[in-house]
Amino acid sequence: MTNLEFIQKEYSKLTDSDKEAFLLSIIKHNSGKSELSEIKASIDQIHRKHCPHCQSNAIVANGRCKGIQRYRCNSCGKNFSENTGTSISKIKKIHLWNTYVKYMFEGNSIAKCADLTGICIQTSFDWRHKILSSLQSLSPERFGGICESDDIFFNFSEKGFRHLDRKPRKRGNDGIKQGTSNDKVAVLLTCDRKQHKDLKVVKRGRLRKIDIQKILSGKFDKDSVLCTDSHRSFSAFTKDENIQHEKINARKKQYVKNKIYHVQNANQTASSLKEWIRRFNGVSSKYLQNYLSWYMVLDQIKGKVNQTKEFAIAALVSTNAWFLFKDIGLNHI
Repeated sequence: MTNLEFIQKEYSKLTDSDKEAFLLSIIKHNSGKSELSEIKASIDQIHRKHCPHCQSNAIVANGRCKGIQRYRCNSCGKNFSENTGTSISKIKKIHLWNTYVKYMFEGNSIAKCADLTGICIQTSFDWRHKILSSLQSLSPERFGGICESDDIFFNFSEKGFRHLDRKPRKRGNDGIKQGTSNDKVAVLLTCDRKQHKDLKVVKRGRLRKIDIQKILSGKFDKDSVLCTDSHRSFSAFTKDENIQHEKINARKKQYVKNKIYHVQNANQTASSLKEWIRRFNGVSSKYLQNYLSWYMVLDQIKGKVNQTKEFAIAALVSTNAWFLFKDIGLNHI
């Protein structure tokens, strides 16, 4: 008896309601696949195929395996598939991926996404961070015109760690030292008036000029104007970069200079980010960059017609997501 004959025989034993449920599940399963194929087709229009190992474009088709196109790189000699390095690399239940992205976009917790999708919590956790690792590739390359930059501080968190480097905090007393110390993680926020925005985890403690240079050096157009607070490190940085610097001193109740220079966009983003990230009840510093990337993508697609599809495309666009996911924690701050 063939597989088709066996399915037909078992199908005939079902009640009418069970038959309807069975057919709907098949339709849902296939529509998920076709939608995923459509998303992948959109991604192919965004960037050319290249080797995820050496970034060379000297690649040739090398057959198919289980319906997935494989390639061979003429530069490094390695074989790879169209999924290698992406957030769906090595995922077995790939037909559930698009459904998972939808529930994740809606803001459901890891456990809720697992329950709604029908996967275990560990798989849900891994899928989330593979997707978030992909979002890191969407950071802007350059800034121009009037730009703003500021540092944002989050409590250093070892959430999920079995062995802490400090005494555990107690309820009502988080144990955080006053002021800027190694108990804080510095995030550098940069944006311009063209809606380019970037958030980068830098280090624990106060920022120095060399820290800002590692993130922003060479990213500003020559005619750019950088607006910041009175932090001395920004003054030294702009002097080295040879760009105009406008300091806004809020302590002296100075909020706008010459009617155009201010850091209100940066301040508004910082406030919105902290409010958004509060929903997760504490994010481990190990994963903080992933959540910053998530926030940035949600901000980028705000107002678009099909935001779920835009989010899914962003979740698949990187061919470096798998490698970033594997390396999480190796460069732990």
